[in-house]
Amino acid sequence: MHRVAVKFVPRILTADQKQQRVVCTELRQLASDDETFLSRVIRGDESWVYGYDPETKRQSSQWNIPTSPRPKKARQLKSNLKSMIITFFDIKGIVHKEFVPTGQTVNSGFYCEGLRRLRDKVRRHRRQLWREQTWLLHHDNAPAHTAVLTQKFLAKNKIAVIPHPPYSPDLAPCDLFQFPKMKLKLKGRGFDTIEETQAETPKVFNTLTEKDFQEAFQKCRRRWDRCLHAGGTTSRVTAADGPYGNFYDFYSVSPYNFGSTLVILPFKVKTNRLLVRVFVLYRLLMLSVRFSVFTD
Repeated sequence: MHRVAVKFVPRILTADQKQQRVVCTELRQLASDDETFLSRVIRGDESWVYGYDPETKRQSSQWNIPTSPRPKKARQLKSNLKSMIITFFDIKGIVHKEFVPTGQTVNSGFYCEGLRRLRDKVRRHRRQLWREQTWLLHHDNAPAHTAVLTQKFLAKNKIAVIPHPPYSPDLAPCDLFQFPKMKLKLKGRGFDTIEETQAETPKVFNTLTEKDFQEAFQKCRRRWDRCLHAGGTTSRVTAADGPYGNFYDFYSVSPYNFGSTLVILPFKVKTNRLLVRVFVLYRLLMLSVRFSVFTD
């Protein structure tokens, strides 16, 4: 028996909320039966873009020899200068994006106006989806998305909506793919005005290729499988994996106990045991070298 730390999750879900997350079963079945299902989905969400967002700890890391002192960096905070962006994308790329005017609240009225502009973009840039009227909208359960006015607008314009379980950021592609990649490339860069921030953000979106969006949609299927495997519990939290734009989740990070030291390895669960032991021995060797240098 050994002492372990608690695992933090976004929210402790009730039995009813876990049951609602099992809606992934229907989505996975639809994706299996219809090869065009994922290509007809348009996902949207809102997010803040800051004038200055500090670099992550991994981005600030430096190559160093064991005998050199550890670099230091003052803790910094996000700037008060910020602007909210609304984006919609599908498997081919960005369909529509717009910035919320300063001082404007994203309420149901403003969101419906954004949906009107989205429909116009679908008509012009996704002509087959518009002609067949087979495209599906996927957004989270924000108040502006579930308001009565929004529901009436969707019903009037015959826009089908994919249900999203409550308290499920691990099933929201915007929170896991688009916005993290955008913010990762903007971290550490400072902008003096909102106009500069709004001018630089689209350039970051333009660096995303069609292959990136296709991979994001394929990852959705794996998230559905893991959600079902976990019985609807929130067992996945994504995090930025360095300055390369890759992502891994804590669900697939492998913890191994070595004595009283908990070693966290950024490998998949089915990692070779020999590789794990080599990594642990290397870490212990580095610690011993540092300790010997300190005592000398």
